[in-house]
Formats: sequence, structure tokens, C-alpha cells
Amino acid sequence: METVDLLLITGYPDNIANRKIISQRLRNMETIAPFREEFIYNNLMYMTAGHVAEILGGASFEELIRSRIFKPLNMTDASFMADLDFNQNVARPYDKENDTLLESDTYLYRVHSLSPAGTVCASPRDYSKWLMFLLSNATTIDGERLIEDSLWRDMWKGRQYIGDAAETSYNLYKPFPYFRSASSYATAWFRSNYRGHKVMFHSGSFHAYSALAVVHPNAKSAFMLTINGPWPLKFSNDVVPLSYVISDILLNETRWLEVSDACSFPSRWINVTSNHNRTIDVEKGYDNLTSENALMYIGRYGHPLKGEVDVYYNDGNLRAKTGFLTNVTFRYQPGNDTFDLTSDGSFQRVLNMYPTKVKFSELRNNVYNNMTLVSPRMKETHSFHRNINFDAVDSTETKSSKGSSFVCSILILLTCFVSSRCSFSSKMFDFVY
Repeated sequence: METVDLLLITGYPDNIANRKIISQRLRNMETIAPFREEFIYNNLMYMTAGHVAEILGGASFEELIRSRIFKPLNMTDASFMADLDFNQNVARPYDKENDTLLESDTYLYRVHSLSPAGTVCASPRDYSKWLMFLLSNATTIDGERLIEDSLWRDMWKGRQYIGDAAETSYNLYKPFPYFRSASSYATAWFRSNYRGHKVMFHSGSFHAYSALAVVHPNAKSAFMLTINGPWPLKFSNDVVPLSYVISDILLNETRWLEVSDACSFPSRWINVTSNHNRTIDVEKGYDNLTSENALMYIGRYGHPLKGEVDVYYNDGNLRAKTGFLTNVTFRYQPGNDTFDLTSDGSFQRVLNMYPTKVKFSELRNNVYNNMTLVSPRMKETHSFHRNINFDAVDSTETKSSKGSSFVCSILILLTCFVSSRCSFSSKMFDFVY
């Protein structure tokens, strides 16, 4: 299914959509490949998993996590990004622009409905409690088993061969001196091999915040890396190398990375071109629109799942509001009805890394009826139409039986991983490879 990571940036206001509505409308998304025939990481599927847990657990995703994970593990400092007071004891996110460190705009991190895709915040002490829980075969420090043994073992089995999808980010080949290969995806864990050792890991990045959890089952060891910037960063170059250093220590292997590699990886082996200083000139090369010419563009464009974009005219430019974003400008490129999506502050720094074009089409009676956002680096294309009102869409309607079948398959799969507490065996961390 197509990905919609732009939604993680623009957001869904709580009064517009919730997980139930979004899950019902997944059938309106495009199918990219048949079920399980290609690895396509999709944050909407994590939101769907969270909603399935809500239905089966009889509480919100956040309440379930608090009552079934945070509380039993005594994770007293753990919370969710939507609940954070960034003025309190929180590591604030930071951006970097022209070698200047800037505090990031925190509104970009309020994903609300999409929270199950990864917005848990915790202290190092609390993360340690969670890692010990994993190493203790889903058992708390008080000896309580939280996940049934058969489900626990099943959770670590490979579900999808990832192929070339993780080639760049997670694998090490020549000219590196050692080998690492991520082979398949389990239930929210990558399965890999590093220097002959079995490794389970998962990473996550949301602008300035990045995290990496690594578990070495045979060595009965695990660790967590978290950083708060500066954005932009390249996860595989800026975070992953430190995991190799820590892994070598835990696995009692000879260290192959030097301290100096932390800020230059992988330049000792490969020449790389950095995108960290990429910027968009928001003034040069653009024409202003007259208010008369703007009439063919302005209006509301919608999608059954992706929400709505309100396009209006102000001071020679088209401007737009969508989700939490209220200060977006379409900079006109004359001659092809194409615009550059620009903004200010932290969102503009996001666009510097992920340049996005706005294209209008379907001109009828001097009015455009389709607006498309194209983000090549995100590999996403999103179309919005004038005649679609998000609030008026009937969630029971389906675009195609193929899309509906795909969603049903996902929901059936996810129900297998909701479990109540029960008795356990004393077997430690038994992964199935």
C-alpha cells in the first residue's frame, strides 16, 4: 500500500479524524504490490495495529500501553509525544541551519491519531526496564509474564523478506571489513546477522528525534540509542555507526570503528555526498500571480483519507492550510502550472531535505480540479480533488475490492498479536530463526 509519511508532518487535527475513521478509509489508498510480495514500510499500518488493539483491548492505544506495559514495567517517566510539555524535563528537538543550532518547532511532533507509528518518549532508566523485559522473555522484574509463550516466540519469526529495501540503510558489504545483512522483517523487528551473530533491531526517526533498539539474543544483551538532533541527519551514517561500536563490545568482538568515524562514517571507505546543507531559495526564480490568475487555483481540495488542503490567495502568492500547517506558500514556476511548496521555520528545513512540488491539472471552465503533491525523496505522490469533502465521505464506500481485501488481510494478521497475561515457561529469550 502507498505510504503517506507527509501526514506525519502535516498532521490530522483531532476534530477531523480519529483512528477508526482513518482505518475505515484505508481502502481508498493505492495498492503498490500484492500482499506480502514486497517489503514496503508503512506507518499507517502501525496506526492500524494500534486501532486493532483498541478494539480488542477495550481502551485507547495510549491507555493500553500505559496499563499493560508502562505500569507493569514501572516505567514511571514514559509518556507520549502528544502529552509532552516541552518546557518541562524533556530533551527538546534541534535543527541545524547554516552551521547554526536552532530549536525545532514542536508542533511538527504532534501526530495524535498516528501516535502508534512511534511517539513513545521515555527516560534512559525506563528504556532499560523495557530492554530487560525483552531479555527476560516478556517477564517483569516481579516475575509476571505479560505475553503468552507461543505468541512471544511467534513475534520474532520472520514475516517478510525485505530484499533490496534495506540494502543501503542496514547492510554492510565490501569495502567494509565486516558483514551485516538484514534479511527479513518480524513483528516490528528487523532480523539480521552481524559478524556471524544473530541480531534483532528496529530504528525510527521523526525529524530531529531518532532512536535505535538493538537486541543480541544469544549474548543476552541489548541497548537503546536516542538522539534529539540536529536535523537534518542521515540515520545510517549518523546513528548506526555507534551501534556497531556498542555491539562489538557486547559481543566481545574486535572494534573496527574509531572514534573519529562517528562524525565521518562511511567516508573512510566510501565517498558520500551530504544533503545536510541542502536549502531551497524561496525567493529567486518565482513569479507572483495576479489575483485574477489565482482564481483558477484557489479552493478546497480533498481526499477520503489524506484530508483537505485549503488554497487561497494572499500578497501575490498562493497559500495553503492543511492539518496543523497554516503557513504554507506555493511558489509559482511560470509556464507549467507547477509550484514549489515552501514555508518557514522548522517545516521549511524539512522541505529542504524533502523538496515537494505542487502540480495542478484537470482544467475545466478555467478552474483546476486536481492538485498533486510530489515528493521524490519521500517517494510519495498525493492527489487531492475539488469534489471530495473529507467530512462528507462515507467510510463504508470502497474504491475497489482489491484494496478492501488488502486491508482485511492486514486486520486479520494483526489480531494474532493481542494477548492477555497468562502463565509462562522459564525459557529465556528463545528466538526462532
